[in-house]
Amino acid sequence: MEESSVLYEQKEKVAIISLNRPHSLNAMNDEMGSRLMEALQQASHDPCIRAVILTGKGKGFCSGEDLQGGTSGFSPEKVLKERYMPLIHLIRGMDKPVIGAINGAAAGAGFSLALAADIRIASETAKFGQVFVNIGFIPDAGSTYLLPRLIGNGIALEMMLTGEMITANQALQYGIINRVVRKEDLLSQSLALANKLAGRAPLAIGFTKKLVYQQEKEILNKQMELEAEIQDQLAYTEDFKEGVQAFLEKRKPDFKGE
Repeated sequence: MEESSVLYEQKEKVAIISLNRPHSLNAMNDEMGSRLMEALQQASHDPCIRAVILTGKGKGFCSGEDLQGGTSGFSPEKVLKERYMPLIHLIRGMDKPVIGAINGAAAGAGFSLALAADIRIASETAKFGQVFVNIGFIPDAGSTYLLPRLIGNGIALEMMLTGEMITANQALQYGIINRVVRKEDLLSQSLALANKLAGRAPLAIGFTKKLVYQQEKEILNKQMELEAEIQDQLAYTEDFKEGVQAFLEKRKPDFKGE
């Protein structure tokens, strides 16, 4: 029997949700998106759960949308509005702290999922990248709002416009993550923090999250709507087709601005 693409484990008052498509660096597809939403809702609604850890199995946290099947019939606006927007809103909106335990590469929309977490702890082997420009796309799933708000426009734009990956130590220096730990200590360190938070007053934690994010909800929603609309326009460009083809063929793309 094939293992689920998202694993759910409860350890006392902590839910550990693991993306489980390690062969693709946990690239997101429809099935994984549905399973992740179910797992997050389960943790959100369970009164026994006081904190959530979101991590990945294997060498990647999440490498973004799975494009291995090509772009035929692919509607980025539909995917963003029906999958990623609800996921981002759920992570930000639940009244329980969500810790992103970043075990490996967090790229594209996978980086956006990491940014949505309340606190991020990264393995020393983790890498981060706003790689959208490499396939002729713009950053999406809330990245154009979340990343500049976290680290400022200058560094955010450098990451977005170059499409280059950065190390965990660089991410710590920029303020993207809270701490870097040894690979073998990632889960134990994340669980220790989750247990500490789980022991705090849950109503106070819920209201604290609500107050911190209160002003951003409408802005973030509008930004994600706009990202989805622009992404849909770019999906019909020759540059996007070339970018995806180059990605699949593991070569440098030849963009024409068309």
